Amino acid sequence: MATFTSPRTIETKPSQSASGLLRHALNTPLASVYLVLASAGLLIGLGVLMVASASSVLAEVTFGDPYYFVKRQVVFLVLGAGGAWVIAKLSPRTLRAFAWPMLIGSILMLCLTFTPLGVTLNGNRNWVQFGTPLLRFQPSELAKLAIVVWGADNLTRKDKLLGRWRELVPYAAMVGVIVLLVMLQHDLGTAIVIGSMLVLILFLAGIPLRLLGILLAAVSAAGLGLVVASPMRMARIFGFLNPGADTDGINQQPLRA
Repeated sequence: MATFTSPRTIETKPSQSASGLLRHALNTPLASVYLVLASAGLLIGLGVLMVASASSVLAEVTFGDPYYFVKRQVVFLVLGAGGAWVIAKLSPRTLRAFAWPMLIGSILMLCLTFTPLGVTLNGNRNWVQFGTPLLRFQPSELAKLAIVVWGADNLTRKDKLLGRWRELVPYAAMVGVIVLLVMLQHDLGTAIVIGSMLVLILFLAGIPLRLLGILLAAVSAAGLGLVVASPMRMARIFGFLNPGADTDGINQQPLRA
């Protein structure tokens, strides 16, 4: 006897087959790991692509190799991946032991940018170089990691007290010192990123939304004020809003890209 298959069954099977793998991956205990790896891999790939796009001509003219900066980027990616693997193996107790040294070390490294070890590139004095250019790096990148690790340790200890303003002052003050040092380097972009990190970390820590809203408004107002106060930053914004203007100046690089 012939069996009857409903049209609804025939229509839903292809859809289930197409989404089954994704649904299974998101339903496993490792779903968060998959999401982190996928997003990190996408950002890394796009980052390498942007480095290649922005540096190939300069690398060819300066070093005779259009992929000079891309190769350097890949080397540091490998080192970073190794460091991430090591950190992932550490216990929370060990990470907490590194919190204060990382914070103090990052502040000291930021201060070194104002010494003869500091290097100014494109108007921003946000690099430190120890002899060879291979040992040149941005201390603000270490500071970003430090405020995450130290912030997690500091805020976890005050888990039940985060509804009080005064309990947030030490963390906000430390981040404020780092933002001030970054601003003295004339690096507004990094300062805005660190300010955004502060707001996000406090949100994840579970502080009351009213306090978070006040902090977000303060960070946004400070960022907007710093942008308006700089003619160069305003020129970049107007250039973005009007891509056809100043084609030999502020819009030269994006138009050629």
